[in-house]
Amino acid sequence: RTRQQLILQDVGGIYLIKPAGGSCGDGISCVSSIEALISQAQQRQYKVVVQKYIERPLLVRGRKFDIRQWILITDTNPLTVYGFSRCYARFASESWNLNSLHNRFAHLCNFSVQTFSQQQDITADDFPPFQNNMWTCQQLAAFIDTTQEPGTFDSFVRPQLRQIAIAVATTAKKAGM
Repeated sequence: RTRQQLILQDVGGIYLIKPAGGSCGDGISCVSSIEALISQAQQRQYKVVVQKYIERPLLVRGRKFDIRQWILITDTNPLTVYGFSRCYARFASESWNLNSLHNRFAHLCNFSVQTFSQQQDITADDFPPFQNNMWTCQQLAAFIDTTQEPGTFDSFVRPQLRQIAIAVATTAKKAGM
């Protein structure tokens, strides 16, 4: 049964579809229609993870990025979660463009994907280059605090990272993982 596709942020519905249990960016693709999403899921016998694509991401130097935050779950009853105090940012090596969903180097930030890109270590302003398409937590915080408002990283981003980590751990607990 197919439900009507919801359009978010007046841009359209774009989704990432990933093989369940996959790693290193293998088998990930962007799709822009519910029909393509269902077709790919059927081809993979529904052993997939579907993620809503953020259609208006915060960009750094025109590049998409994600934040990698490590957590440790030591118990599920009661749920006990520890977060590593530092995160890091992983960057796409090519400029973000919503009209080129096929370009893995613009839409996926996986280190394993980006190592095949010809564009590395981009420098364009007063901030450090993207060495290996990554920034430390401190470099990302400095950029966000400079381009937004001072203290934005600690007052807004870091609490959201904690909330996401707790939501993921809670979901894993409910799924019996």
